[in-house]
Amino acid sequence: MNGSGAIGMPHSRPNHPTTLRRISLLFLWCLLPAWPAWGAYKNLAVKVGPVEDYASRQSQGPVTIAADPYPSENRIRTAFDIKGLSKLGLVPINLIISNQGPDALSIDGAAITLLDPEYGSLQALPPKAVVDIILRQDRSRRSPLGRVPLPRPGIGRGRSRVEKQALEIEDDFIRKSLKRRIRPRATAWGFVFFQLPERKSRLTGYKIIIPDVENDKTQQKLLYFDIELR
Repeated sequence: MNGSGAIGMPHSRPNHPTTLRRISLLFLWCLLPAWPAWGAYKNLAVKVGPVEDYASRQSQGPVTIAADPYPSENRIRTAFDIKGLSKLGLVPINLIISNQGPDALSIDGAAITLLDPEYGSLQALPPKAVVDIILRQDRSRRSPLGRVPLPRPGIGRGRSRVEKQALEIEDDFIRKSLKRRIRPRATAWGFVFFQLPERKSRLTGYKIIIPDVENDKTQQKLLYFDIELR
């Protein structure tokens, strides 16, 4: 994401996929009113309690999974320094997984679904897809392009401040997302992300379905977890 030429100039033609990705992300960043042009993105610490503290949880043998949804704007802002996620229908759900067995577990985050009582199953979104939705939010709220500082022609190597902020946001969502492997006799956590139909934010009556939890040693799968959100 480090372009050295001016964006939009006829003679500047990116000739590398990395350059194209940088320009694309920078252009989308320019359209996003959620961040001040020069505001610093904060990597917020997520507060996670013991798995037993959460009402929405289910156990199978030595494995317990709890679901901690972030449906409101105020709650989301305690974990991600971004405005307007709830208005886009984006809901992060933190999964707290306690594996007190002797073997490591693998969990397929892409297979996790949210059961909407009206619309059916909603597939979990990859963190990068969530960031893309944020960047492409309502055009009517876009800031004028002229207010966002763009890289100037001839500037040397290195990323601009704008590019660094965009990368920080993407990296933060990836870092806080659910990881595949859960160590034995340990507790781990990570977010899965959903976009609710019609930009809803209430989760009353929803269930999160976690089908692919596998013992790494025996290759045996646990029965799927069916957790009602409360």
